[in-house]
Amino acid sequence: MVLATDGAADIIDHTAPSWPTIAGHNPDELAALLHRLRHWEATTGPTGSVLPRAKQHDDKTIAAVTFVRP
Repeated sequence: MVLATDGAADIIDHTAPSWPTIAGHNPDELAALLHRLRHWEATTGPTGSVLPRAKQHDDKTIAAVTFVRP
């Protein structure tokens, strides 16, 4: 399961790997993904012309949870 704030989810939907792929990410991969999202927002879409949004920057949080049967 992946939980993400809209600031991360909107850019992921526009640019990143699929949600099932992200669900398998480890903490380091999630941190790298957040870094890429922040970089994309700052360099590719800072004005919102590529991905329209209400504000230039938004918070970005992602959590991936794996359930294991006992």
